[in-house]
Amino acid sequence: MSEQIQIKGTVEKVIYQSTDSWYSVCDVFTNEGYQIVAVGTMPYISVGEEIEAFGTWVVNKDYGRQFKIEEYKKALPKKKNSILRYLSSGAIKGVGPKIAKKIVDQYGEDSFDIIANHPDWLIQINGISRKKAYEISFDFKEKSEIRDILTLSNGTISSNEAVKIHKSWGKNSLSILKENPYLLCLGDFGIGFKKADEIAFSFGIGTKDKNRIECGLRYVLQVYASRDGHTYVPCELIKEAGCKLLNVEKDDLEEFFENGANCGVRVLVHPHSVSETDYDLVVPSQKSPYPSAGILLGRSSIPTVFSGEGLCAAAFGEFASDVTEEHLKNGLILDGVSAALLTEKGIDVGIKSFDGFVRKSFSHMLTVN
Repeated sequence: MSEQIQIKGTVEKVIYQSTDSWYSVCDVFTNEGYQIVAVGTMPYISVGEEIEAFGTWVVNKDYGRQFKIEEYKKALPKKKNSILRYLSSGAIKGVGPKIAKKIVDQYGEDSFDIIANHPDWLIQINGISRKKAYEISFDFKEKSEIRDILTLSNGTISSNEAVKIHKSWGKNSLSILKENPYLLCLGDFGIGFKKADEIAFSFGIGTKDKNRIECGLRYVLQVYASRDGHTYVPCELIKEAGCKLLNVEKDDLEEFFENGANCGVRVLVHPHSVSETDYDLVVPSQKSPYPSAGILLGRSSIPTVFSGEGLCAAAFGEFASDVTEEHLKNGLILDGVSAALLTEKGIDVGIKSFDGFVRKSFSHMLTVN
């Protein structure tokens, strides 16, 4: 493997950029005074930006010698001429060459600070309304933050995913991502555990990291709930699936289970969808601050029933054969198989009809007071 080389310079021209993979080709004028062609994953790279990159020289059979960037840092230009080139390039929505010149003529080397932190000052410039000033400021800050997310993930996260992350976590996105990238697979970002694992490993996070194991177990529970419709799973099944996903031993998981307890779904609010439900490792004795009566959970719409001050009892699979209507008075957590078995016994748990154990529909939700 070739030894990495460091270069520093200014982006002179963006020749090509993919908005899907962020693979980019650009001309860079180095601090040593020569021009090179740089290629690699460079989200939102723009003319005038100063970069410090690490990579190797490669020879493309069609385009010749290129500098292949493995990782890089970049900074906004500091000199007036470079700032003008950056703003004129269309890097910020609503700012073209004419508006760019007016901004730089008015605020010079403070232009970026004005755009980011004092959008009201842009109104002083002819052609910029209050609405446009705030749109320019918003686009500049949002792109900077999204670009930082994309850069940190080194191309692992797509632009659409980065937008979702930024929308959810805002300006705290980077700090949250660095602290616990595994939260990505628990949010509504369309990111699975495998991709979160890849990002975490690139940060140097180890296989037995506590955040990794905890989020991995919660991810397994989430899959059981949203894909299979289960709302309560025996701990041995969770451990088995967790070991396979995390590539660890069962002993590494023990501290996340209390006295061999099963795993359930804790409802902290009254959710209307799976994404609003808090998946957690809980036991029936634990208290939930906001007890719910009944909700529909999972793609197969399995009834989950809570009552009292916290989580109630559970009937999983064939164990529901011993359940009577009396048990329902105190609340009961069911999975798909147990719900169907109870219905077959003539006990109303909210199922109107079902085709085998797969297709189910409900006329109402079971409510236990």
